Amino acid sequence: MAQTRLTQSYVHQSCIRPFENITVGRLLDSAAKNFPNREALVFMEDGTRKTFANLHRDVNRISAGLLQLNLKPGDPVGILADENYRFISAEMAAATAGFTSVRILRLVSLDGLKDTLNRVGCKALIVGITYMNQIEVLKNIMSSLETSTSHNLSISELPNLKHIISLLADECPGVINIKELELLGDTEAARLLLKNVKSETDMDDFHTIVFTSGSTGSPKAVSIPHARHNDYVLFMKNAFDITLDTVKTQPLIFAHQDLLVTGSLTFSEGVMLTLGATIVIAYPPNNTSSLLKAIHQEQCNIGLLFPEIVYDIANHMNIDEYNVSCFRYPILIGSLFSEQLTKKVSLVTSWELYQLYSSVECGSITYQSHRVPMKERMSTAGYTTMYGELKIVNESYRINAINTPGEICFRGPFLFIKYWGDPEKTREAKSESGWFHTGDVGIMDDKGCLKILGRKDDMIIKGGENIYPTEIECLFVGHPKIKRLQVVPVPDERFFTEICLCVILVDDISSTKDELIEHLKGRIDPFRYPKYVLFMKEFPMTKTSKIKRKELAMQAAKILKLNN
Repeated sequence: MAQTRLTQSYVHQSCIRPFENITVGRLLDSAAKNFPNREALVFMEDGTRKTFANLHRDVNRISAGLLQLNLKPGDPVGILADENYRFISAEMAAATAGFTSVRILRLVSLDGLKDTLNRVGCKALIVGITYMNQIEVLKNIMSSLETSTSHNLSISELPNLKHIISLLADECPGVINIKELELLGDTEAARLLLKNVKSETDMDDFHTIVFTSGSTGSPKAVSIPHARHNDYVLFMKNAFDITLDTVKTQPLIFAHQDLLVTGSLTFSEGVMLTLGATIVIAYPPNNTSSLLKAIHQEQCNIGLLFPEIVYDIANHMNIDEYNVSCFRYPILIGSLFSEQLTKKVSLVTSWELYQLYSSVECGSITYQSHRVPMKERMSTAGYTTMYGELKIVNESYRINAINTPGEICFRGPFLFIKYWGDPEKTREAKSESGWFHTGDVGIMDDKGCLKILGRKDDMIIKGGENIYPTEIECLFVGHPKIKRLQVVPVPDERFFTEICLCVILVDDISSTKDELIEHLKGRIDPFRYPKYVLFMKEFPMTKTSKIKRKELAMQAAKILKLNN
């Protein structure tokens, strides 16, 4: 929070805690030393439970083996595996060995996999999937195999790929089995090499490459440094007064919904490594009952939640069967929540909701702490993280006066390094002076508090007036009949662009356009009322469960026969 009243939309928060040269490998060493018998990972799907000592041992075994494959520091290593323990241990092993782990989301097409491997230039691929025939997948990948000498592959379609490691027991010529890899690293020389690599790896080295959701266009490959882990320590301290000292007696138990949501996985892994948190992975993913079961059975006290999941919890038929009072820190991501939703949640739980505004590129941008009054939490995204700089700029990239809408820009020490293999996109998003242009539109008040209005690209210009979809969408949060909704632009002969409200209703519930427009009366300018209301069964989604707004807008225009 700014100490003096601002006149311009710029704020910088100092940091009272010094940064550390931390890396995944050294953090895991420390966590295993501090909390050897504490559970690091719990998988509700199959009951797998791994302590920090277990995780440390398994990660080091894979890391030592990887270092015997003649890869260079920083080389990209793709990880394509089921959402289970093998996935997380393999990803951490690649980073621990000084390589750059590349999270490849659930396989959709073999051509798409090849494109990803070539785009990032993966030198090795660790694969362990059961939802498709893995041997057939591997045969397809290696269909243009020219030579295979000591597992040093030469594939014409994948010129960078030299090694494939299987996490499963099945055999395939040219592929290294995980047990074979671990044997390669099971020597004193290999363990000494790993120890040296851990000491030489730097906080500014690449830790991982994750792909953006693709909700605003083609997914971008975001390269994140090891230093990002400082962000999680600072966020937990500033937001909730949680430190390495407090977790020794009050452990964090983190409820996680979906390993495919890369931003939340990066966050939960970071809290696990820096603060010894236990991650509980609910199953099936993005299922309200499975999340409630995980919170109830494992006594989870923290987690990142999407608003629709919180809404479903508030309306869950059997909520009384679960004890969720232990869940002290429900951190909302994805969008702002409303007074209606807060009231609904308070009726069935003892929760107080907290907002985190973040991105894959930045980590934490703004947050709501337990010191911020609930009324303010309901309407704003909070204050910038300590160490961060936040500003609101106009179209000429000059800082706006307070309370003036503009693009949100953030600068801090833990920003992504670049979009891998895409210098043009990197230059568009990240200025020479280090500012990241979020593409979001917001306003800042004289205390430095941020309010988000929506995406810059999503702004609807109707008759020369700027209208942000979230202005309308937030008024329906918590509506008892609505499961999900989205405001999109559609063509219009008079105004050039009109407003269309796309709605997915709660099962077995009906509604009408007139009823929903009536809900807006007295709460928003009538000029902002949607001209069209479409009731739909589903929305087009990305692999990480985000709505493809542009594709939805095209669908709406087609349904309404407005493609003129």
